Amino acid sequence: MLEAEIDTLEEELNVEQQPQKKEISSKDKQITLIDPIAVVISSRNDATANAEFIRHLQQTALFPIKPYFYQNNGIALTQVYNGILEQVKEDRVVFVHDDIEFISAGWARTLWKLFENNKEYGIIGVAGSRDFDESGAWWIYKNKYGQVYHRKDVQDKNGNKGYVTFLTKFSEEIEGDLEEVCVIDGLFMAIDRTRTNMYFDNNVGGFNFYDINLCLDNFANKVTKIGVTTKIKLAHRGLGVIKPEWFVNRKFTLEKFSKILPISNLECLTPTEGKANVEIFKKENDPLEKGLIKVMTNDGSKK
Repeated sequence: MLEAEIDTLEEELNVEQQPQKKEISSKDKQITLIDPIAVVISSRNDATANAEFIRHLQQTALFPIKPYFYQNNGIALTQVYNGILEQVKEDRVVFVHDDIEFISAGWARTLWKLFENNKEYGIIGVAGSRDFDESGAWWIYKNKYGQVYHRKDVQDKNGNKGYVTFLTKFSEEIEGDLEEVCVIDGLFMAIDRTRTNMYFDNNVGGFNFYDINLCLDNFANKVTKIGVTTKIKLAHRGLGVIKPEWFVNRKFTLEKFSKILPISNLECLTPTEGKANVEIFKKENDPLEKGLIKVMTNDGSKK
């Protein structure tokens, strides 16, 4: 059970408990108390680093948040996230990587407004695509959206350490609030549980494709819309290395959703249409063949 291992870090950070959403009526007025947004973090960092990260979340949120922290030593994210979802009382939940940093303040307030103003959307992220096919790599497709800053640690010849920041533009700034997509990246993944009652698929192991499967489950069953926003700015320290589990989870995902794939611009195509229209099922479209992703072998070496 995950329950005993989940730590909201309230004692260490002196986080004041926020009230659940309820209405207080009087003769003169009606007051609505707003639920905080639950923020779920699965991390392998030490306690000091995790406490600092949650302080950063609280200082930049500008909106009530309730952090749920899980010290993870290798358990699949699907199991961790589902275990926490069983215990979280808040309706709106954000899953974030522990190596992100919010660039501008007010991300939680912005997220709340996005859900309030776009009630047909139940899942929101900062990067994703309207396409998905057998390559399994959403970031190589034509119809991709979002902007994410990346930070890379560097060291000069004198041994002084620092980092460089660069912007990865999957698209230009999105006009309006959201761009509808079929999949998003899990580095920042927000859900409104009143609009989607689905959980993560525990058949997905490790740390890849948990996000894709949740999105495609909702997309395939037309449960809710999925959107990408550029109104929330964040930096990610991880550039991503593809490990063998990525290919195992890709195979599972492609078989699971074979009846709706490929997806092109939110339309489910037949394999014949897919070949003609979006050039899938071609070896040169595979991200490995294009050199767009690096692979880590079982012994830890890269190829």
